[in-house]
Amino acid sequence: MDSLPRLRKLFVSFESNPVHLNDLTGCWSQAPSIYELVYSIGSWKESLFTMDFPLEYHVRDLPNLSSLSLDNAGNVAVSPLGTHPLLPNLTTLTLGSAGAPLTAYQLTTLLSHCPRLQRLTCTSYHFVEGDHHSLKSFKLRYLTSIEVGRDYLLKIFSSYIETPVLRSLIIEGHSELWTPEFARKNCGIEYLRLSRQYRHGYPGILTHLTKLTKFSLRIHGPGLSLRPLYTTPDILCAESLQHLEIRIWRDELHTKYFEGLVQARFLPSNKEGYTAAGCKAMQELVLEVRHPDMALKQVRQSALWKKAKIIQRDPSIFIFRWDFEDTAEVC
Repeated sequence: MDSLPRLRKLFVSFESNPVHLNDLTGCWSQAPSIYELVYSIGSWKESLFTMDFPLEYHVRDLPNLSSLSLDNAGNVAVSPLGTHPLLPNLTTLTLGSAGAPLTAYQLTTLLSHCPRLQRLTCTSYHFVEGDHHSLKSFKLRYLTSIEVGRDYLLKIFSSYIETPVLRSLIIEGHSELWTPEFARKNCGIEYLRLSRQYRHGYPGILTHLTKLTKFSLRIHGPGLSLRPLYTTPDILCAESLQHLEIRIWRDELHTKYFEGLVQARFLPSNKEGYTAAGCKAMQELVLEVRHPDMALKQVRQSALWKKAKIIQRDPSIFIFRWDFEDTAEVC
């Protein structure tokens, strides 16, 4: 206990029944220097869904807390925001594996206590809608990064939480609840990473993200889902987009989709750096491939593959760049 005043980081893990979890709350007044706190419950599950986790009793005596991670933390309970926020200096919040489902009210109440939040990660937490009548709108002025496993979270943000400086969004979800309204409200996003569940719906998203510079998409199938990138006029003309990452797991990428994408978006056809499709050539194409020998069997034979400058970062990551080739004869 003598070391508590000097404690800066704390990882609390329960591999079995966490009945004594809330007994720790009496220690925190002796450890005001903690800035990173992780709660993790291991394999014990059953009564976890009904066990209350009164978060405020665990963090109210930690004024310097800047990073909080809750993994299987049970039924998170937080009182409504009063005069002073519970987590005034928190910049990073991670909600990990699903414990008890979080309602929209619980989530918005928790986030309202984090006025300086910059990074939010909700990789596999389970959300339920609950009653929306008591929800209040507010603004997270410093939030720049959101990573979610289920995009229902974005539905809540779109309706109740403003994020004026959001720049990075990663969605690894299994549904397509995200509406263009969220994209319109967050048109300043510069990095977007989508799961394969969005492979057909992403054009309606990209057309609103006028400042997007890097886009990452996991594809399924031979590459048909890449066509909007080089056939949709609003996307084709988006000069801010400079980096494209395509993630392929088991499927073979077909040459016609690879060449269609490269010719329209990456291969300069003149000294000014414009492609044959009339758009500014993008800087970099990245293929992240789980099984390269199978997935890239066709495209390795393409003339455009052979024209590229390729950097192979590791066995599964290929970085491509194409330069303008002036084939005019010199007199």
